[in-house]
Amino acid sequence: MAKSSRLVAILSTSVAKTRSSDDHLHKLLSIPLRVQKLVAPCSCMRGMMEPLKTILSKPVIKPLITFENFCKSIYQKGMKMKKIMIMASVVLAALVLCAQADDKAVLPEILIIGDSISIGYTPPLTKILAGKAVVSHNQGNAAHSGNGLAKLEQWLGKKAWAVIHFNHGLHDLKLIDKSGKNSNSKETGHIQISLEQYEKNMEAIVLRLKKSGAKLIFATTTPYPETLGPFREAGLAEQYNKVALKVMAKHKVAVNDLYAFALPRLQELQLPNNVHFKPEGSKVLAEEVARHILIAIGSPDKF
Repeated sequence: MAKSSRLVAILSTSVAKTRSSDDHLHKLLSIPLRVQKLVAPCSCMRGMMEPLKTILSKPVIKPLITFENFCKSIYQKGMKMKKIMIMASVVLAALVLCAQADDKAVLPEILIIGDSISIGYTPPLTKILAGKAVVSHNQGNAAHSGNGLAKLEQWLGKKAWAVIHFNHGLHDLKLIDKSGKNSNSKETGHIQISLEQYEKNMEAIVLRLKKSGAKLIFATTTPYPETLGPFREAGLAEQYNKVALKVMAKHKVAVNDLYAFALPRLQELQLPNNVHFKPEGSKVLAEEVARHILIAIGSPDKF
């Protein structure tokens, strides 16, 4: 409704500048009616119809006047053709400016928090949701849950997020040495974030994310080949997911179970002996993420 009021003000002011004394026109511009037809009363205006129709078809515009009636009104009042074209151009220009100003602003803002897996599927996700939502990924790699908790305020910023799709796990369960570097030795290495600490971190992360007012979606940690051990020991993803799901159930956070989704197709989607996915695999993950996000924003359309 606010956008409609702004559009009325823009159009009314512009028309007033033409010094028209036609009160009927001003009344017409102040009546909030949706556009029903785009038929000009004279052939010289037909060239304007297609670009105007394209603009008016945007869901963010929903203009307030019937352009047909607008044209007919000034035409029937006996105005000269030059003034008709000026008036019609004013309306078109105002709608263009309104479209440019509001087009992005009304789209829901989506924040993706995650590691290199989400970094891989964010580009195709952005394409899938183009025109439906604005997708952003946290700066860099979210890494483990301890890092996420420390940088959460920075990532959230002051933006009003509609949906936050988040994950930590692959970096929590891996082995590192005393210096923090990746390790393949159980003797000299240790799991970066223990299950107990992981649960505490995820609890704190969820509590903070809930304060944002965004709809939350937790993505389970994706599976990886058993051959990656001991750097990433087989079966740990399931254990960390179990702990995370316990936290999500407690706080009634929606879950996108990418682990269960990817597991049956792992050989097809994932790079050999790697946690990362093929380009096609990342695209498939993006489609599943998009499906959950569209449901969250109330637009479960097919894409």
